[in-house]
Amino acid sequence: NAGRDSGVVGTVDSSIADDAVTLAKMATGTDGNIISYDASGNPVAIATGSDGQVLTSAGAGAAPAFEAAFAGFPIGAAAYVTGGQAISNNSATTLIFNTESFDPNSDYNVSDGTYTVPSGQAGKYMVTGHISIPVTDATLLGLGIKVDGTAVVFQGIYHGKTDTGAVTVAQILDLSVGEAVTWYCHHQAGATKTTQATSYGTGMSIQRIA
Repeated sequence: NAGRDSGVVGTVDSSIADDAVTLAKMATGTDGNIISYDASGNPVAIATGSDGQVLTSAGAGAAPAFEAAFAGFPIGAAAYVTGGQAISNNSATTLIFNTESFDPNSDYNVSDGTYTVPSGQAGKYMVTGHISIPVTDATLLGLGIKVDGTAVVFQGIYHGKTDTGAVTVAQILDLSVGEAVTWYCHHQAGATKTTQATSYGTGMSIQRIA
């Protein structure tokens, strides 16, 4: 009482029993706020976030904050060839997957077969492709991926009989903003061949994973 009567603010001592301060004794606040501490160690109310946001640490010396929850990486595309595409003999031909099944941000160009990494989305991408094409005996059939026109992966196989040949390629690539990814086919069947014109015959996918 002496401290109170003299106008001196003191500390709360052990005269207040543990668990004696009830919610009713606390000052009113804003619905949804959370009590934390600022860089000076003083109590602070963390402003209410929006529906679906999560409380995120800002690191040492800073109060946490409500921020948007991680929504994964909705960046990528998937497409396939319809109508078939003519592939010249012994020539690395860019595949034009002209029908999209997934491209939420319009990053793939069905006209030239190019996927361009969008602004702010540099990272690691899982890139896959598959092709089915008629071949002849002892034919080399290959499928590759290029970044900005330079081959970064190529998978080739030899077929021992005249039949429909198939190749699949998959690679994790570290891509920068603006880099262009394309897929290409190379075969030595002796003449121009046409890809199988179905989604399961000739297609590609690219998805950011990190």
